[in-house]
Amino acid sequence: MNSTTKAAKPYINELGIVRALAILSVIFVHATSKVETMLESTATLYPVYNFMNAFLKIGTTTFIFLSAFVLFYSYRDREFTLGSFKGFYLKRIQYILIPYVLFSAIYYLLQLYYKGTLIDFNWDNVTSFFAQLLRGKAYAHLYFVFVNVQFYILFPFLLLYFKKWPKMAKHALWIGFVIQWAFIYLNMYYIKYPYKGSISFSYMSHYFLGIFVAFYYDQFMNFLRSRWKYLLWALWLAASAVQGTFITLQRMGEAKFHLRLLDLTWNLHTWLSAIVLFQAAFWLYKKLGPKLRYWLLHLGACSFGVYLLHPLILFITRRYLDTGNALLYQLAVVAAFFIALFVSWFIIALIQKLPMHWILIGKTQLPKRAQQQKVTSSGSVDRSL
Repeated sequence: MNSTTKAAKPYINELGIVRALAILSVIFVHATSKVETMLESTATLYPVYNFMNAFLKIGTTTFIFLSAFVLFYSYRDREFTLGSFKGFYLKRIQYILIPYVLFSAIYYLLQLYYKGTLIDFNWDNVTSFFAQLLRGKAYAHLYFVFVNVQFYILFPFLLLYFKKWPKMAKHALWIGFVIQWAFIYLNMYYIKYPYKGSISFSYMSHYFLGIFVAFYYDQFMNFLRSRWKYLLWALWLAASAVQGTFITLQRMGEAKFHLRLLDLTWNLHTWLSAIVLFQAAFWLYKKLGPKLRYWLLHLGACSFGVYLLHPLILFITRRYLDTGNALLYQLAVVAAFFIALFVSWFIIALIQKLPMHWILIGKTQLPKRAQQQKVTSSGSVDRSL
């Protein structure tokens, strides 16, 4: 493959559908996350919930892949000066870091409130909050934003490297795996940091997949249209089935697998899933009717805000839907998924109408209904990325 350079690259509308698929999987995983404590392992649907939970645990890593792809696709052919460097970080602070800090504070205070300790708020709480903030641990899902912030620090240096030695981009796939697994083993034997999932090096294969696709986008799309796509989907189904089975058996106590083996199956499953969702989005964009396509793109545009908000909706919803009855629990899971999706989506859509909404949910680019009548991508890359 040879990388291609273009003065003007098309805006890829289909990315909105990738984001929509990713956020749907994230919400499903979070809606079913309590299955281990709410259902007995002997329950008929216990293995089904666990398998689907593991099978669809692909949303966050797909967002990670997209973060790298969009940045390198947008910046690879642009001059990156000191002004660009400053502008890049100012946008990240505005649209990512500020919402992350605010939502971290919201979730931290919410937990203190429900524990009944908010009334005793003191300096220890402040130091505890900042300690959690610096680990992406103020609430379970916020590690993703923290991980991406780390990648934003690395991005200008990676961009300058690949711009200076563009031929190295063709090696990005294996380089990403090497960096990631080197970190895994270094952390296992030497660093021993207990929260490795909050460190960006744990996702370098996904980030470098994004870099590779950004530099070889045309060739990559040709690959996805070729007969090789059938092998890709077969490998994805196999990796997903293995990962889902391993996790289910381990949770049911019927088997115990080595942590590195689980890391490997997770890595292959999520890495291939990012490619499959990318391809599926193009197919859906072409096949769906204008209305459904528009709403998927709308959800994709709201996905960052929905990602930040939906656990809060789930937290509140579960206080009213939690039940000890196994049958009612099935209905509660389904209800929690749809409530978390549509309520958070509706709230984010309202917030987007407010001035300075970026403080809470970052910058969004909502689709225009008229544009969605066209099936082909058109226009130029959003320079604000």
